[in-house]
Amino acid sequence: LYVPPPSAKYLATDGTRLIMAGAWESSASSGETTPATSRVWFTRPLGATDQGDDESITSTADSRYWIDIDDPRGSGITALHQIGGVVYVFFKESVWRLLATGQSDTPYRSEQVSTSAGAISQSATVVGQMPGSTEDAIYFVSVSGLYRIGSLGALEWLGRDVVPRNYSTYMTGIGLGYDSLRRDIWIFVTTGSAARFVINVD
Repeated sequence: LYVPPPSAKYLATDGTRLIMAGAWESSASSGETTPATSRVWFTRPLGATDQGDDESITSTADSRYWIDIDDPRGSGITALHQIGGVVYVFFKESVWRLLATGQSDTPYRSEQVSTSAGAISQSATVVGQMPGSTEDAIYFVSVSGLYRIGSLGALEWLGRDVVPRNYSTYMTGIGLGYDSLRRDIWIFVTTGSAARFVINVD
């Protein structure tokens, strides 16, 4: 019941559990969680045992609090976000979501949202709002342009022009930010000297 979590690269919460993805380490000692680049871990709900519920990963014969997501390209997780109580897991060229099962031993199952678009990095994602609405949305830069996923789960392509053509120079330097007052998505691209772009979501 009390297996230490990995040194996760990405962290989110669904309101009751901590959700972790990816791992900085490549191996584990006896009694530790086995790291994996395409694995998502989750803790017990806070208050379930009142004994380190947010500090350990359950891994028993009946309960396994982690999911290996079978991305067909075999790549690692690149980003993690939560909106509307649903956790979204990003790979470079695919997106998945974790859906509650209502079963305590396997509380989540994974479902693929996109088979071609994904986030190039955590910094190339941001949570903002849908146009003319208070509904949350995840904006992310993929190799094929800018996308967004609303809290109702719809995936939208917003355009390719925000992605620089020279991937080898630019792709590692893209970052997104959200200005909630102006409802602007800020797209930052750095290569040698900084360049800045702005898209208004309304």
